Amino acid sequence: MDPLTQLLQSENKGRADDTVIKASRGEYMIPEDVVTWLGEGDNESGGQILDEWIAKIRKQIGT
Repeated sequence: MDPLTQLLQSENKGRADDTVIKASRGEYMIPEDVVTWLGEGDNESGGQILDEWIAKIRKQIGT
């Protein structure tokens, strides 16, 4: 797994808006509720869906 495309781990339970991340211009962070929705209530599954989606796109564009 690409270390740059993975779920953030935190000791905070539930949604927290105080987690600081460093991102480059053009990068996008997807909110937890959206990832959980993609996983039908499970954010680990939602993260896996996003990882697979990113891998598919990278394969298509050759990166």
